[in-house]
Amino acid sequence: MGKNYSDEFKEHMETFFEGCQIVSQMYYNTRPCDPVIVKCKFLRKHAIISDDMHGKLAFVNYETGNVHRRGSGNRPSKKAYGNIYDEYNGMEHMGVRGPGTDK
Repeated sequence: MGKNYSDEFKEHMETFFEGCQIVSQMYYNTRPCDPVIVKCKFLRKHAIISDDMHGKLAFVNYETGNVHRRGSGNRPSKKAYGNIYDEYNGMEHMGVRGPGTDK
């Protein structure tokens, strides 16, 4: 993770990423398929959570901590489906295909 992010953002982002990994593991452990690798990539405005099965799953805004799902053109949707600073750490609406999808 880059050095320009606050310690609070890093801490919440790590917890959100771990939650995304757990959601994927719980889903794919019940199906006969290869293990799915969940990755995190940091760009200018967003951190992107993706896996090798569904591609981009979630975008996390650095400034606000809002969690968005993939919108059109592989860009973040306008609607936020949670926040990494809330009591659920952004995981309340997180499904295996991203926020606001199946649980």
